[in-house]
Amino acid sequence: MRIEVDPSGSVETFHKLLEIMDNDSEVKGVIVFACDANGFTPTLLDPILTQFSLPLVGGTYPVILHDRDQFKTGTIVVGLPYSFKPHILRGLSDFDMDYVNPLISSFESDEIPSTLLLFVDGLSKRVASFVHSLFEVLGLGLTYVGGGAGSLDFQQKPCVLCNDGLLEDAAVMAGINVPSSIGVKHGWTPICGPFKVTESDHNVLKSLDWKPALEVYREAICDHSTEIISDTNFNTFFKAYPFGMASLFAEPIVRDPAFVDEEGNLVCVGEIPEGSFVEILHGAPDTIIEAARQANEKSKEQSSKEPSLSILIDCVSRYLFLEEQYQQELDIVQNDKVPLVGALSLGEIANNGEEYLEFHNKTVVVALLENV
Repeated sequence: MRIEVDPSGSVETFHKLLEIMDNDSEVKGVIVFACDANGFTPTLLDPILTQFSLPLVGGTYPVILHDRDQFKTGTIVVGLPYSFKPHILRGLSDFDMDYVNPLISSFESDEIPSTLLLFVDGLSKRVASFVHSLFEVLGLGLTYVGGGAGSLDFQQKPCVLCNDGLLEDAAVMAGINVPSSIGVKHGWTPICGPFKVTESDHNVLKSLDWKPALEVYREAICDHSTEIISDTNFNTFFKAYPFGMASLFAEPIVRDPAFVDEEGNLVCVGEIPEGSFVEILHGAPDTIIEAARQANEKSKEQSSKEPSLSILIDCVSRYLFLEEQYQQELDIVQNDKVPLVGALSLGEIANNGEEYLEFHNKTVVVALLENV
């Protein structure tokens, strides 16, 4: 395995790092974590990516991570000693698309891998539907780890990388036959509810208990918070008060409110099905950081051998909530002599090989890979 880090985030240096990987006989496949602030565009990257000879997958994120370092500009390139076939699925916002058949066609000639790495456009409207379809096709018995790429300005644009170029509204996947273990936790707890979702449109939450969702949400925050809430600062409370959907044998699945649309509806990162029930959650910095420690410990407990790479997919809204305390969370998931790479994502995709695959928000995912 080879890890190269470019803090500058320039296209020229990224090209040079790919050439280094291409010339290393031990590198058979490449993973890329890049920063949204690099300003990568299809015009700049497609000529490089489409000519690259090794299989490549990756994404652009608000922040990328290497060991204890955080980068708001820069690129991390990981060279793996194993080849893989990139799987590409487009149309993650197509409300009429059935994802099962395209996924069956894509994976039918491949052996089911031990670990599946996923990079998806986190601002696509049907990420959760895609994730559920993927689980229907591949099932249990493998570890899934990945996250939503994109920008904190919530403007959808090309953000996932593969040998076809820099893509928008798409998912790219890499199945590698490497044993792995995973820990998934968030640390947020209910403060009120449950409320029935009486009207929603995929990721747009319109009403709870037959009342406007925004009204119910705002009243709950006002009842709980000791701070003064006004029209000018209301959006700042989103990072501290997510929604939670019930999940069997696990923590609630978190859904992050992202913004209020022109019609006064709450637009979330991920779908909230009509007819489901949600609670409003809250957390404190110490419980949020403790969840990261628990995720790391669970991943270590499940690992049968000494890991050689840690992949951290951590929700960017945890980073925004913790602010300067986020470094404590990053420090707590370090493992001696095991390099760490990863990103702060717009939604996290994970299971542990034993439970249902989910698209999470505000969650930390620690994956430990062996023999890389």
